[in-house]
Amino acid sequence: MPYRGVMPEPARRQRGIFSRGTASFATAEGRCAHQAEIDAAISTWTGRQDVFGAEARLQGEKVPASAVRTMHQLYQDPQLLHREYFVDLAHPHHGKTTVEGSRFKLSRTPVPGRWLGGHSGL
Repeated sequence: MPYRGVMPEPARRQRGIFSRGTASFATAEGRCAHQAEIDAAISTWTGRQDVFGAEARLQGEKVPASAVRTMHQLYQDPQLLHREYFVDLAHPHHGKTTVEGSRFKLSRTPVPGRWLGGHSGL
């Protein structure tokens, strides 16, 4: 998929999207015509970065970016922990298991009383 210019205009002007050929990347057509060069530049830059350092640097420049995390990393993510995203459930046959919790926290909605798969007789 071609680069769509996700970096906000002020950040592009401040940093310059690339050091050479910036005018070539001013339009979608120009970026499509130089897609291989753009991909190579991004690959070179990201290849020299720590994944979380690259995430922080890009987000600092207002570029929407997020590292792809392993499940182990997700279970330790401070934001997900704060929001109680994962919940531990006791299962009568399998013991404790961690599952994705509800995305909505409603003050008058009770926690389900059945275990995962309990309604199906498993």
